[in-house]
Amino acid sequence: MAAMWDPNPVIDWLVAEGRMIRAPADLTQGLCERLIAEGAPLWRLRFAPQLANPLLRAWGMVWRRDGGPATEYMVEHAMLHSAAFVGSPFQYTIEHRRPFRRRLVDLDPERDHAALHDVAADGGTDFLALPMLFHSGRPQPISFATDRPSGFVDHDIAGFQRVTDHLAPVIEVLSAVRSKASLLRTYLGTGPAEAVMAGAVKRGDVRTLEAVVLVTDLRGFTAKSLAWPAERLLRALSAYFEAVCDAVAAHGGDVLKFIGDGVLAIFPVEDGADPQGPSRAALAAARQARAAVEQRNRSQEAVGLDRLDFVAALHRGALTYGNVGGSDRLDFTVMGSAVNVASRLEALSKRLGVFGLASADVAAAADPPLTPCGAHELPGLPDPVAVFEIPV
Repeated sequence: MAAMWDPNPVIDWLVAEGRMIRAPADLTQGLCERLIAEGAPLWRLRFAPQLANPLLRAWGMVWRRDGGPATEYMVEHAMLHSAAFVGSPFQYTIEHRRPFRRRLVDLDPERDHAALHDVAADGGTDFLALPMLFHSGRPQPISFATDRPSGFVDHDIAGFQRVTDHLAPVIEVLSAVRSKASLLRTYLGTGPAEAVMAGAVKRGDVRTLEAVVLVTDLRGFTAKSLAWPAERLLRALSAYFEAVCDAVAAHGGDVLKFIGDGVLAIFPVEDGADPQGPSRAALAAARQARAAVEQRNRSQEAVGLDRLDFVAALHRGALTYGNVGGSDRLDFTVMGSAVNVASRLEALSKRLGVFGLASADVAAAADPPLTPCGAHELPGLPDPVAVFEIPV
């Protein structure tokens, strides 16, 4: 007969200490260790609550007794239409608001979902998925698996259900924090999001820093917006934005704004770090974005569609970002001479017919050196600015 275990000490820990843990990985690790200490036949635990985010569907934690610390993962919206989710125990639990239990023996290759076969192949013998009920009423899935040869007994299932009922409000709070943070990063960028989460939320709260500013803008966008169907235009815009955003993120930058068909990103100069690092990173990001758009162009031209071209400009200097706006509507925006100069260099790139231009401070970090394009007068600036061509 399987040994009986007591869920009450685990619940007491959740109510008193566990709910105060801010890091989901630490909470998950602590929970699982206490379940094991009480004698629960737990081998693997996984949960995946929903996120309020246009890019991500859910975040989750997974723990395995012999797999090291608990780890976090993200679920994209496309996952809901994939074979990994459709027909899975998690889908059943969410849609039917009921537990799902399956002994992992004699699994049917046709009827049993691949997730169950994967758990069984790893050594699991029994699987249980339960709905965690949040205040919104939408079930959030959590699963327990064991490798005990005899599997779960009724007492185990009842114990996991009691623990889940007390875990749900703790995970709901963490999920709300996760949703807020991910939404802020999605719409504001990482730096501004961290500033807002740290309390910089009042009108007039600003931060001054030195950074390399990257501005990109599409060529001929006005003509394309008049000639192209809306769906085709939006697909092209999304591909271009994705290329720039991926490149900026890959090189440690932060996309702050989309302005029409333009992108504004920064590469902050951190105290004590390599002073030329942000310039090199911004140059590399601009060239990576260009390469990604060119790859798209080749596939578009192969089927007779028009190419998409953009220009880039880089300038280093001081800028200020923070909350500005009216009494009931704020925008977290960036201001300063560095932004103004970068915007004028972007317009100059179009006039000169080059992919991109960098000012002297940015060009000084380039290896190999950038090609000089002379000094040019820019609107609003008292002196001509020396500019250098960013190679493609």
